[in-house]
Amino acid sequence: MIVELTQFPVAPENRDAFEKGWLQAAAILVRQPGYLSHRIGSTVEQPDVFVLEIEWESLEAHTERFVNDPSFGEFLGCFAPYLSGEASVMHFRP
Repeated sequence: MIVELTQFPVAPENRDAFEKGWLQAAAILVRQPGYLSHRIGSTVEQPDVFVLEIEWESLEAHTERFVNDPSFGEFLGCFAPYLSGEASVMHFRP
């Protein structure tokens, strides 16, 4: 199993739109082969930074299958317009 951690900076005025968009994105995410679970929330110290944690069966399930799947663009399109900067992504083995 691999855990993906992503930080999303969101402009305060886009927070509600980001959260609504994320609900649409989550519906795409949960259908992906190799997806196990996820959770998302805003940070206590910086409420306009959201942290997404996704558990994948393998690194390849994320970086090769999902990223190269046609639905990945649709997934990003649900929330990316509301970001105030670049997302940061990392993976770790628990």
